[in-house]
Amino acid sequence: MTREKSQASGLHRLDRQALDFALVETLQYAGNGLAHLPGHARFWNEKANVLETFADKVVAETALLVLLTDRVPGPSAALRRVRMELIRDLVPLARSDRLRLLIMRYPQTACSLGFAHTALTASGVPDDAFDAVVTSAFQSGQVYATDRLPFRSMDVVWQEGLRSPGRLGCIQHQLEGSILIADPPPSACSSIPEQAYALTHAIFYTTDFGQRPLPEKVVRERLRSTVDAVLAWRLAREDFDLIGELLLAVCCSGMEWSPYCWLAWRTLVDAREQLGEVPGPNLDSLHRNTLSPVEARAYAYRHTYHTMYVFGLLCAQLLGFPETASPALAGQVADDADGGALDCNASYSSASSTRGSLAIEWPERSTGAEEASEGSFGGHRDRLDRLLNFADPEGTLLFLRGAVLNSDIDWKVVAGVLMDCALVRSARAYDLPRAAYGLLEVVRLSLPASRVSLDVAEFLARQQFRADATRHPLPVSQATSEVLQARDFIGSSLSVFARFLRESGRSDVMKSPVVNEY
Repeated sequence: MTREKSQASGLHRLDRQALDFALVETLQYAGNGLAHLPGHARFWNEKANVLETFADKVVAETALLVLLTDRVPGPSAALRRVRMELIRDLVPLARSDRLRLLIMRYPQTACSLGFAHTALTASGVPDDAFDAVVTSAFQSGQVYATDRLPFRSMDVVWQEGLRSPGRLGCIQHQLEGSILIADPPPSACSSIPEQAYALTHAIFYTTDFGQRPLPEKVVRERLRSTVDAVLAWRLAREDFDLIGELLLAVCCSGMEWSPYCWLAWRTLVDAREQLGEVPGPNLDSLHRNTLSPVEARAYAYRHTYHTMYVFGLLCAQLLGFPETASPALAGQVADDADGGALDCNASYSSASSTRGSLAIEWPERSTGAEEASEGSFGGHRDRLDRLLNFADPEGTLLFLRGAVLNSDIDWKVVAGVLMDCALVRSARAYDLPRAAYGLLEVVRLSLPASRVSLDVAEFLARQQFRADATRHPLPVSQATSEVLQARDFIGSSLSVFARFLRESGRSDVMKSPVVNEY
């Protein structure tokens, strides 16, 4: 087994040594990026007179990476060494004369341009002279003299907490109007990625990246289902950036890792192993190939650095739980030649009461008897192949496919995740018959009714299709036979799904309007 494959295998199991090594590689990547930042910036076509440049954002994100790495208990010698090297390269950029002048001239920029300094100070690398400038900006009141979304206001209070820990409690006042205490349907977060971004960052700031529990107002069960639903959508796009942020948010919240998380983690690790990097969602390889070598490197860095950093932040967060290295988190590993299987009841608790606990359930494989009893649907591999084709008709989700087909999770659990991917994708494309077919597949395979399937069923019901034709289909120029067939098919599918929900006997799904209407 090559070193790369061995490391990927260790990352799949959340092995502490593998996580530490991956974090070292991320810090080395960050240091190399800082060294080439001036050269890269020449190709980024910044607007004239912009206060915060893209290079400034890179510096701030690098400081966050340093901060979370500083919180890792028992780091390896290599991690300590690389962290200090990164700090050495970061300090001149984070506390430059240019930033000092901009903050003095525009105090409202203290949160963005001064964050790298704040994070370095919180990491044990102070600078009294620069701190006087940032402190003056906060005391001026101009930091607050602008309209912000709730999660942006949480960012300000979080930074105040880094500067003065007693202030972090005030973040509770920023919850009103936040998506964190709302109950958004999965389609809302899935259709607008910015909503998912707001959700993850609200979790980051209210928990101080896992140092504090979630606010009491947050309903964890609703948050869990929302995060899983958004993970399904981003898996269907192989959006590694948001996938990584969602996993990081789950870790910060102390919620258990669901099968969605495990499948997302494996997809993320496999992409990193096979590509040597974790590409961002906007990286266009064809466009990169048209650029000169120097410009291509600048382009690739701009569209890759953030996702690479998110992967490193996630590794640091996982390492932040003292029990990460034990089989209690990664699962009991047998001593056989194949490395054994993960314990289906793996869980662990942090020694820090502010972190709470993070329980990770690893579903067992199906038994051979179960497969035989369900032989009418074909083998498990055939079913997963069919669901993969349903979720990914173009065959472009190579890493998700690999994660699914190589997963140790029970096929039915994986099938549920894939079905959610397909349902959200169909609803987003407004392919209503395909979404209705997905609901029939949920019934046919006896998959549990997920938050996504309920949301998609309610979405279809709102489109005014009924099998008894008492409602009209969506406005079209002519009610063609195809439209009428689609209407009847969707209405019938909803009726079948509603009966399936009623027969499940689950109190939570009985509240769905689809149950009563169909």
